[in-house]
Amino acid sequence: MIVTLGASIIVVGCGSDGFGGSAAPTLAPTSIQPTFVRVTVTPAPTETPTPTPVPTATLEPQVIDFGPPEFPLAFDPELVEERPTDEEILEAWSRYVRNTSFVHEFADVPLELCSGGLVLVNDQPHEFIQNWRIVRSPAIGRYDWGVVQIEIDIVGGNWAGRKWSIATLSRFEGKVWVTNTPSTTEALITRSQICIDRIT
Repeated sequence: MIVTLGASIIVVGCGSDGFGGSAAPTLAPTSIQPTFVRVTVTPAPTETPTPTPVPTATLEPQVIDFGPPEFPLAFDPELVEERPTDEEILEAWSRYVRNTSFVHEFADVPLELCSGGLVLVNDQPHEFIQNWRIVRSPAIGRYDWGVVQIEIDIVGGNWAGRKWSIATLSRFEGKVWVTNTPSTTEALITRSQICIDRIT
């Protein structure tokens, strides 16, 4: 019994400061700054991907008339009995006048009426008028429907912001006439090479 107790005391004494054991030294904490290295890893492709085609808009080819302008006889009221719709009439006249040089007896200078409503004078964009288009004329009738107007926007000067009908065109006797002038006079409409050069 005595031997066993003594052994127990010895064991306990070695494991506790209160029984004569020496205290374990306190070590200063070691601070190690972590080092981070960012590495970009690009995985090797296992197979060659098939490129996806980018969808593109399908554009209608632009109709460009290079020869002398010819009035569409299907829209001559002296030759056709059945009246087309207003939309058809305006489109036919627009194509007839587009990319032409327009002048008449009472005009100061020819106007180049190019695609996109561009108006040129002396080979340069007009300073005061642009955006020409063919519009319905108040003079158009059920039977006399070969009448339209060339309307433009005034973009400069004191009248900027207004619209102006620069010519009322009428088809009769096989010609195109300007009727909103001091007297009815023939419209001289020829192909404008200046306009053609800008779109080709």
